Amino acid sequence: MVERVVTGIRGLDAMLRGGLPKGSMTAVIGPPGSGKTSLGLQFIMTAALLEKPAAYILTITPETLRTIAEGFGWETRLLEKVEILDLFSKDLGFPSVSKYSASIFQLTDISIAISNLLKNSANTQNMRLVIDSMSDIITAHRDEASLSTFLRTVKSKLFSSGVTSMLLIEEGVHDAKLISLVESICDGTINLKQADNERLLTVRRMLATPSIGGWRRFTISTGVEIIADSFFF
Repeated sequence: MVERVVTGIRGLDAMLRGGLPKGSMTAVIGPPGSGKTSLGLQFIMTAALLEKPAAYILTITPETLRTIAEGFGWETRLLEKVEILDLFSKDLGFPSVSKYSASIFQLTDISIAISNLLKNSANTQNMRLVIDSMSDIITAHRDEASLSTFLRTVKSKLFSSGVTSMLLIEEGVHDAKLISLVESICDGTINLKQADNERLLTVRRMLATPSIGGWRRFTISTGVEIIADSFFF
């Protein structure tokens, strides 16, 4: 029986037969404004609410993440329970307010920082981790071999530690071969899009999960919510 990790997103956990497979890595792909950060942040905030360990790898400022959380009406005190790996400040010469930081242009540094974060965590077996955004890392490193080595190494570290992760990726800005590479390493893909002023989501594939198919409408108010029984096509 596959152990599942609830996302905390109403409707999505039902689509996933109870949640994401524990230790899996999922690519969340969609155009700008489609709800990727909202989905990833809710996944992390759910962990904080459940008193589970969580980590967020940021290519935006931690202050921006806090602003987004406030916009949803979430208690920002929950973010204090989340470990932040800052990939923003170091390259701009800003002092990081986070315990962990690395240069986005140094894949080895990022990998080492992730290892340190895992090593210093009291319990990783129920940890959730989000990279927001993986697109910025891809843009900084277009070499397929380097990206493949980095992602496979990170995936191995996370899996062996019992960490369930999401990689948030911008659609339409990368070479299709690079996206295919990332997807081939990940265990599942969730696609988001907007059509006729509606937000749509589909689980295109997921490890150890029967395919559902079709797009579901979803809303973003105080978090992400799949509209029940609302297959679009």
